[in-house]
Amino acid sequence: MFATMGVISFVVLVMSIIFGSEPPTPPGRAEANVADRRKNEKAADILQTLKEYKVSVKELFSSKEFLIIWIVLPLVSSTFRCNIVLLSSILLVEFPDKNDIDKHVGIALAIAWFMYTIGSLVTGPILSKTHRYKEVTCLSVLLTFASCFAILLGVRFGNIPSIFAGVILKGFSTGIFVTSAVELIAEVTYPEAPSLPMLISCALIGVITVMYSTVGRILLQNVSPTAATGFPVVLTLLSCFLLLFPKFVYKRQMANNEEMCEPLISSQTGCSSK
Repeated sequence: MFATMGVISFVVLVMSIIFGSEPPTPPGRAEANVADRRKNEKAADILQTLKEYKVSVKELFSSKEFLIIWIVLPLVSSTFRCNIVLLSSILLVEFPDKNDIDKHVGIALAIAWFMYTIGSLVTGPILSKTHRYKEVTCLSVLLTFASCFAILLGVRFGNIPSIFAGVILKGFSTGIFVTSAVELIAEVTYPEAPSLPMLISCALIGVITVMYSTVGRILLQNVSPTAATGFPVVLTLLSCFLLLFPKFVYKRQMANNEEMCEPLISSQTGCSSK
């Protein structure tokens, strides 16, 4: 297991060194606008920057689109982390006679992390080519729901292969989900730089992750393993419905369209307006 995780970590490290954190020039007009805004923010004084951040936060929380993604992102992504924390405990309760259960759990989680990386890698090019941010995000949530349901059925009927298949599928679907949800946030919150919406989202992810693990542990100890694996099924299904109905406006894509985009903040970066 550790060898596999080591190889995955090494590959990710090499890729980050080769490709870097961002391209040397903005890939599009929208990104050029954001780059200009960052330069202006660095030049502003601290007090003015804090005022601007306050305004930005108020604008974010007045956006129904952002609020939906802000809620859905931790509800879905935290199910994978909940499995990492609780899977061994659940299986030890459900299958007390399996002496090597920890070993198999470790292998399943290592494969799931690998599939998480694969899911992230394949999602980027798909989104770049299709721009189907909402559709890909909804599909990933459905896959996560299916993985949670497979784990629930495996625990309920004592089927270990179903549990491990669900864990591996969840790794893949979570990799797709996180990548597509981050891009969806960037689209609906443009021209805000993605760093602020993601910082706010990560704070809630931390809270929900602790909540998932705590609730799961309480249900495992006081109710049953089935209950401990059942509530993520309900929450991922709820997340799917939350994403399906609203119409998301892709503001970044609109800015990248020459006929619809707003002019650059400075004329020295990116394309010029017509």
